[in-house]
Amino acid sequence: MKRIFSLILCLPAISVSAQDMSLPPIPDGSENAFDLQITDSMDALTGLSNQEAFEELPYDSIIVEYASPLGFNGAPSMAAAAQMGATAVQLTPQRFELEISQFAVAPDPDNLAPGEVDFNARIEMLQNSAESDPNVLRWYPNYEVTSQDAEPMLLLQWHYGARGNFDDGKFPGGTNIAEAWQYGMGSHDVVVAVLDTGILFGHEDMDPDNIIQGYDFVSSLDAAADGNGWDSDPTDPGDACGDGDVSSWHGTHVAGTIGAVDSRNGLGIAGVAGDVSIIHVRVLGKCGGSTGDIVTAVRWAADIIPDEELVRLRIPPVEQKAHIINLSLGGRGVCVDGLADIYQEVLDSGTLVIAAAGNSADDARLYSPAGCPAVLTVAASGIDGKLADRYSNYGPSVNIMGPGGDIQTDWNNDGYGDGVLSTIQGGYNFYNGTSMAAPHVAGVAALIFSREPGISPRRVAAYLLGYSHPVAREDCDYKECGSGLLDARFLAPN
Repeated sequence: MKRIFSLILCLPAISVSAQDMSLPPIPDGSENAFDLQITDSMDALTGLSNQEAFEELPYDSIIVEYASPLGFNGAPSMAAAAQMGATAVQLTPQRFELEISQFAVAPDPDNLAPGEVDFNARIEMLQNSAESDPNVLRWYPNYEVTSQDAEPMLLLQWHYGARGNFDDGKFPGGTNIAEAWQYGMGSHDVVVAVLDTGILFGHEDMDPDNIIQGYDFVSSLDAAADGNGWDSDPTDPGDACGDGDVSSWHGTHVAGTIGAVDSRNGLGIAGVAGDVSIIHVRVLGKCGGSTGDIVTAVRWAADIIPDEELVRLRIPPVEQKAHIINLSLGGRGVCVDGLADIYQEVLDSGTLVIAAAGNSADDARLYSPAGCPAVLTVAASGIDGKLADRYSNYGPSVNIMGPGGDIQTDWNNDGYGDGVLSTIQGGYNFYNGTSMAAPHVAGVAALIFSREPGISPRRVAAYLLGYSHPVAREDCDYKECGSGLLDARFLAPN
């Protein structure tokens, strides 16, 4: 793995103009674009029943949340779960994980159906039981989730540059972000939560004054790799999964794209919105994380967990509610109603969730959280401005494309792969993936929140989609890749 330890970027000086800094009008027809895409995505998802979703995207445990701690009836409920070949593990006073045995089990003596109950039948029985129980608030599959990046390489930050032709010294996949910096690099009052592998505190390009107290929501002791489960320290101890594997420092890379100290500090790189505040929330550990931990962290960062539930969970409230939550992570799994409801509640509370579409060159509807309707889902483009079809997911649930890069190409003939540069342990490196695309969109969203305090997340999404650069169908490999490519030019002076 090659790393850059002391690369200095030559970026244009930032001059804050005295001109009118108000946002331009949202383009005609784009005011409700995000809500319309939510409706379209919901319609696209409702074609699968829960059982059909399982058959398409299997899982071996579900999370069941009760409306109150009294909903779970102790030993009788444990026994009922055991009869269906499941073990009920209490995670919190109101939340249980039902781990489903892979082995067929003998039916209950009172069950009229003869023979053993197979795995798929027990899944359906558990689903039906959860849906019919009036004490159940929601249930959802506990999918395995991983970061959504790929292999690193070297290059400069072409992804912030002006859009244009290579012959003119510009990039077809540029986003015009550097132009928007003439009005500044965001407000300290705007908060972005990065839910990822955690953070490397002390990196030279991370301003400690811009960091708000985060949390570690990795519950598995094996995955946590720090000796405990949930705790108040979101430090990234490494996520190497096995022998010979190396840690990615993925959360630090993502956070750097959003909020690395701007070019005025004379060090390393610039983030899209280097003056905003960031909450680092650790949800991924060795080999990934779980949906159960992630949705709890999402609700925590959005400040929608009721006080009494915080007490039962034994966690403090978030210091400042996040305007934006970046999820550069995902796993194969349909966004069932229980998950969709959580993300809808987060959006309705005033927080915009931005998620990576995934790196399987597949339909993003088959992945979570990318397939959840109230999430703004980001596919990846390359330096050529086209869908990075070697890896990027696509489909009706994708809202927009952002620069994800591709280290296997060198379209500008500079001798380096066309990756996305950001912060890691010991310096900087280039990664590619939809994990890299999402924080570009999150950063521009933070600039919009900074320019218009009090703006709703739906209007922020409308700006992002309405001013995106249209992409020809052939440049998306004749697949659906959202409204177009992220373009921050509308934030620059006229």
